[in-house]
Amino acid sequence: MLKLIKSVTRSIIRAIVEDPEVRKLVQRHPRFFGFLKKRTDPDARFGLNLTLGVIIAGFFLVLFLGIVQDLIGNEALVLADLRIVNLLQIYRTPSFNRALLFITYLGKGQLILVGVVAVGAILASRRRWYHAIALLTSVAVGEFLVLLLKNLIHRPRPPLVNVLAPEQTYSFPSGHSFVAIAFYGLLAYFVFISVKSRLAKALAVIAALSIILAVGFSRIYLGAHFPSDVLGGYAAGLAWLTAIITALETRMRDNPYCNPQPYVSKNAAVIIGLLAFTIWGGSVLYYYETHPLKAPSTTVEKPTLISPRDIPGRLFLRYPRW
Repeated sequence: MLKLIKSVTRSIIRAIVEDPEVRKLVQRHPRFFGFLKKRTDPDARFGLNLTLGVIIAGFFLVLFLGIVQDLIGNEALVLADLRIVNLLQIYRTPSFNRALLFITYLGKGQLILVGVVAVGAILASRRRWYHAIALLTSVAVGEFLVLLLKNLIHRPRPPLVNVLAPEQTYSFPSGHSFVAIAFYGLLAYFVFISVKSRLAKALAVIAALSIILAVGFSRIYLGAHFPSDVLGGYAAGLAWLTAIITALETRMRDNPYCNPQPYVSKNAAVIIGLLAFTIWGGSVLYYYETHPLKAPSTTVEKPTLISPRDIPGRLFLRYPRW
């Protein structure tokens, strides 16, 4: 089916290009169509790869700006935020709370950086320096961008009494959601371009999507973020991830000899990978055990005892007087 679609597409494009009227138009505007040809050339350094990257990144950037506009204008998306957060609190259970806390730690900045070191060790053993730099840039610079956006927009956290994951920073956009895309999305891309098996490619994409979506949902469930915060984090994260992948692909295309002979064999790299991910998984579990779920704080007012003869004078003491 895919081959048929490609064949039909090529036939349509060929028919358009060979049309006499189209040829006349090309001859009248050679510079413009020359520019388009270079931008759509799959083999050019700044060709189709860069064009698609700019279009996709621009799309997600516009989507992010649209969410910001909804936030500033207090539109329907924002008005539904608190209702959704309150609705999820109804379905909380102790076991589900603990499970979602573990998932939310998968997007914790400190643990993501440990994962970057682990994956970086694997990439370094294979001398994939540009991939390692791309991963470090994606996460480290991404964290800085999120912090900058939070301080620019200044949105407070959800005003919940029983929040299960209290935070001290601003709310929009969700840093966990952004960094989950920057890290797990790029890992899925590395696996996708490295393996030949279609099943492995599909599993990598499905695993990354599952973790990213679960981390975003956990932030809403635990009361740390509004749904629009998570959507904003996803939109900004996808724009950033697209920019990183586009820059990496452009650099790899510009320098085809940037992947020299690896330091170790594939079997040794597998052992290094298992060891690195064991260390990273252990750090996640350790952090989870040492940072348990915080019980919601409740304030109990002490009853005030008054004598019967003081009731008339103190009954309406807290009410305003005219």
